Amino acid sequence: IDSGIWALSYLLSMYQHKLKCMQFFYEPQIYVNSVPISLEELTQYAIYLDPVCPLFSKNKSIYKLSQKYIKESHSQQRVCDIFDLFNISEHKQNRLLDQVGNDLFQVMAAIGISANKKIFCLPWMSEKRFQYYQNHLDAVIKTLTRLGCIVIVPRGRSQTKINDL
Repeated sequence: IDSGIWALSYLLSMYQHKLKCMQFFYEPQIYVNSVPISLEELTQYAIYLDPVCPLFSKNKSIYKLSQKYIKESHSQQRVCDIFDLFNISEHKQNRLLDQVGNDLFQVMAAIGISANKKIFCLPWMSEKRFQYYQNHLDAVIKTLTRLGCIVIVPRGRSQTKINDL
């Protein structure tokens, strides 16, 4: 966690929601394809794949959330097609986010795609937590990168045990 990459992940994805909690010593200089872009502009394309992100409503089904964001972004995509990309079963589509179990990252990524996000930021994970979710995360990361998205995964490294020395 001391590596600091978690700060970049959180900054990009939560800046627009937690503006008052973040302070800078100087204005960051950000370039996309050699073109300057403001932090405010860049963060419009980012989403934090964690239930604390305000885009994940606690009282709407994942289907209704995705449908809402597709309408807001004027996308031509269909919810069922997005859910198919992430292998979200039909019986989970009418559930709330906290009812999808280990499919949490697939569901949050699908909602992010519905909202036309291009930068997917995960919270910092210990090595043990990452290993627990690894199969699900691998599938999500492959799908997102195939769609041309950027995925930031801040995670801990396994620690060398004294017995291993």
